[in-house]
Amino acid sequence: MKANGWLASRRSVSMLASALLVATIITGASVASPANAVVVGVCTIKANNPHPSTHFNGTINSTGTVSCTVVMQEIYLAVYLEKSNGSTWSSYPFYDVFNTSSASENASTLCSQGPGTFRTRVSYVLRAPVGYSPAYTANTIYSPWMGVACGASFVANGGAAVGSSDVTTFQVEFGQNASPTH
Repeated sequence: MKANGWLASRRSVSMLASALLVATIITGASVASPANAVVVGVCTIKANNPHPSTHFNGTINSTGTVSCTVVMQEIYLAVYLEKSNGSTWSSYPFYDVFNTSSASENASTLCSQGPGTFRTRVSYVLRAPVGYSPAYTANTIYSPWMGVACGASFVANGGAAVGSSDVTTFQVEFGQNASPTH
């Protein structure tokens, strides 16, 4: 009897699943899924390694950038130069602009703060155009800690020369749901 009860229960579940499948096919219903999302834009956020400035002699510099393939409703960008002893210099006033696809900010201090170990901290907020997903994203990224002395930049754990072209990069993809196909 237990076998027959189990078999009857199994048939009921199977029939219910078949009925749902047929109903979905007849009505043309579709379920939104990541496979239906179409990537329509990408924002690349960069935290450039701290380095002696080549534009302003006598300073240690850090920069952060946001570059998007679509115009965003808002880009907020704050850049900090952090020293391993806890000192911090910011890009205040922070960058907060509407209807743009890019942003760049700089934080710096005098060379007298070096030599020392520094990193770049980049905090950002992105508000996407209407209908894009995610509509809002915020995060903070960091460059690695770098040994910096004016006149030379070096990696603290090996002394290899580096330049401001070395970056930490993070990307955010923005999508829209594709129209379901029948």
